[in-house]
Amino acid sequence: MSADKKSDFESLLASELRAATLKNISEAGKSLSEKEPWIMKKIRSAASRYYMDESKIVKAAKSHEYALATLSKRPNAQNFYENFVRAYIGNIRGVHKLEKPDSLFIQDNGTILSKESYKDSGGQVPESTKSIDFTWQYNEVRIYAAHKYTGESGGMQDNQRSELERFIKNANNFSGSYQGARTFLLALCDGPYYDQPRARGESRLVKMQSLCQGAAVWALPSWELEDWLREKFGEPESSE
Repeated sequence: MSADKKSDFESLLASELRAATLKNISEAGKSLSEKEPWIMKKIRSAASRYYMDESKIVKAAKSHEYALATLSKRPNAQNFYENFVRAYIGNIRGVHKLEKPDSLFIQDNGTILSKESYKDSGGQVPESTKSIDFTWQYNEVRIYAAHKYTGESGGMQDNQRSELERFIKNANNFSGSYQGARTFLLALCDGPYYDQPRARGESRLVKMQSLCQGAAVWALPSWELEDWLREKFGEPESSE
């Protein structure tokens, strides 16, 4: 796969993350001026945590952009990475009918079900299931994907990896067809975490790919997706 595509993906991601962060800081300034509830709650929380007067925090936020930035909303808490990747996939030629499915899961036996299917159990979805983040059409194939953007190593990052591993293990049991259509399942692994080597020297992405034992499942970063779709399923027949 082209290193240029990886570089372009990372540059676009960094640019849009910067824009989203600066927008949030600007909006935090407006919210502070209007004393909107969400930012006043953050100020009260900071005052309690650091044993400071609320008035001092307000004064600092009005005077120093860094102090204001600490009160602003975080893009990753606003589904930034998910929205970015969804837009990125939507710009791939041949991808159409791109959707964020409403409560769609894959069970440990490889069956894809909606949350409505669990009504008999009080709507409780078993822990062994994994949610599906995106679905789209490419030629005659329907793709269902789980996505994680994971930064550097840490406990929370390991949890994100574990979620994708569960998706892959469930997908290994998938039959290859859903609602009468040829179907493929993807684990989209984005972020520096998956490039980092494990104890044996292989990257975490390679480890994820080694878990893909089913005929209709694979793991890859989003920037490889366009080339992978063409290699696997041919040139796009349409771009509706």
